[in-house]
Amino acid sequence: MSGFPTGWWISQLPGSRPVRHGRQHGAHSPGYRPDAPTAKPILEINPNHEIVKQIDVDSENAGEWAKLLFDQAALAEGATLKNPGEFVKRMNQLLVG
Repeated sequence: MSGFPTGWWISQLPGSRPVRHGRQHGAHSPGYRPDAPTAKPILEINPNHEIVKQIDVDSENAGEWAKLLFDQAALAEGATLKNPGEFVKRMNQLLVG
């Protein structure tokens, strides 16, 4: 199936479109190459989003907002956070301001 990155597994029922399910890991993954460089995630920010508009980039907690937005984007993509407790603590501290 063209159009899908190497390493993604695809399922397709007869008469349906192919579905990308997720990334497989390990030597049995299609296209697995242990010598391949790892891709760094890219966070794209919508400057017109209401949350982003509310962030004061000169404030002492601007970095915490950036970390929170990055973690939210990672969760939205299906990632697992290394420290979910820290994520919740950061979010709560920013919400109460």
